[in-house]
Amino acid sequence: MSAIETNQQVEGQYTDEQIQPVYKVSSEFKIKEMTGSTMRALRNAGLDPALPSKANVELGDNEKNAAMIDWVMENVYPEYGEIPYWKQVKLAWATYNLAYGGPEAVKNL
Repeated sequence: MSAIETNQQVEGQYTDEQIQPVYKVSSEFKIKEMTGSTMRALRNAGLDPALPSKANVELGDNEKNAAMIDWVMENVYPEYGEIPYWKQVKLAWATYNLAYGGPEAVKNL
């Protein structure tokens, strides 16, 4: 079974008019969709790995990725600050991939 599972629709789960599946990392955590304003805040912090920025130049790839993971966990999932770090990594990257690629981007994670 895939690490990302499609959950049944729950009222109020969707952020737009299209019906979109809700994905879960393992069976523990639902991946939240990042809004446009959340992505702009990530970019303004200089932590979007897809875009060149001062932070991306000053930090090495591993440091940049760690900073992006920390930012996503602090700003999108503050309720999961105390889960094991490897789960935070998977959840943050799944969230980031969902923001850029939609459900297909995380289907096989």
